[in-house]
Amino acid sequence: GAQGAQGPSGLTGATGATGPSGLQGPQGPSGPSGPQGVAGNDGATGATGPSGLTGPTGAAGATGATGATGPSGLTGPTGTTGPTGASGPSGPSGLTGPTGVTGPTGPTGVTGPTGATGVSGPSGPSGPSGPSGLTGPSGPTGASAVKAVTQVAVITANTAAIANTETQVIGYTIPANTEGAGDTFRITAYYTRSGTNTTAPTIRVRFGPTGTGVVLGTLTGVSSALANPGTITGLVTFRTVGAAGTAGAGLMQIHSGVLPLASSTTALTVDTTASTLLQLTLISGNAANSYTFLYATIEHISNS
Repeated sequence: GAQGAQGPSGLTGATGATGPSGLQGPQGPSGPSGPQGVAGNDGATGATGPSGLTGPTGAAGATGATGATGPSGLTGPTGTTGPTGASGPSGPSGLTGPTGVTGPTGPTGVTGPTGATGVSGPSGPSGPSGPSGLTGPSGPTGASAVKAVTQVAVITANTAAIANTETQVIGYTIPANTEGAGDTFRITAYYTRSGTNTTAPTIRVRFGPTGTGVVLGTLTGVSSALANPGTITGLVTFRTVGAAGTAGAGLMQIHSGVLPLASSTTALTVDTTASTLLQLTLISGNAANSYTFLYATIEHISNS
C-alpha cells in the first residue's frame, strides 16, 4: 500500500560491539530505489571493521583535466665534455715586432773533412830538349856468359835387365834445326851387373834408331868376372850443323874394382835439319850377364 509519513527519528542508541564479518553472500539484484528519506543525525562512528576482499576493478574513468605545472626541479650534474670541433680558419698574421739585439758569436765549429781531389788538368807542352851531356868513360868488360845447361831426359825408375841384345838405356829426340855448332850433350848412367862371365859389354851412342842409326861413339867395355856396379859417361858434340852437319862422341866406363876404359871417334856426318833420336845403348856380351840401370840422364850444354 502507500507508504506512510516518516516518523521522527528516535534517539541514537549506543553502538554495539562490531560482530565478526560474515561471509559475503552473492549479490542480489538491485531493487528499485525508493525515495530518499530525510537524513537523520549522524550517529557516532563505530570501530572500523576489517577490510573486505577487494572487488573487481571498475572501468577506467575519464581522464581528468591537466593540473597546474609544478616548480622546476634541481639542475642535474654537468655532462662529459664532447670532442673538440674542427679548427677554424687561421686569422691574419699580426704585425712583425722589432728586431731584437744580436747575441754574441758562438764558437767556431769543427773543420769538415777535405774534399776529393779534382781532376788533373791537361799536361802542358814539353819544353825543348837540353844539350847532350859528355860521354862518360867506358865501364870494365863483363865476365863471359855461362853456358846454359838443361836436363832434357831422365829415367825415373830402374830399367829392365839388359842382356845380349842391343837395348836403349836412355834417349832424347832432338827437334829439327835446334842445334848450333859447338852444342854438346852429356850422358851419365849408373848400373848394377848380374853374372860373372868375363865377356866385355858393347856400349854405343847412336844418332837415330836402335840398330840403324849413325854410331857416333862405341866402347868395348870392361872385361871382368866381377858382378859389381859401375858408371858410363859420354859426350856428344856437334861440330857443324845442317843437312850435312858433323858430330862425334867420347865414352867411358868405370866398373868397380877394375881400371876404367874410354874411347872416342872422329866426327861423322849427321843431318840436324830433321828431328832425330840421340840414345845410349848397351849389349851385355853374354847371355849370362845382364845390366840394370838405376839412374841415367842426358843434359844439353848450349854453345850460344
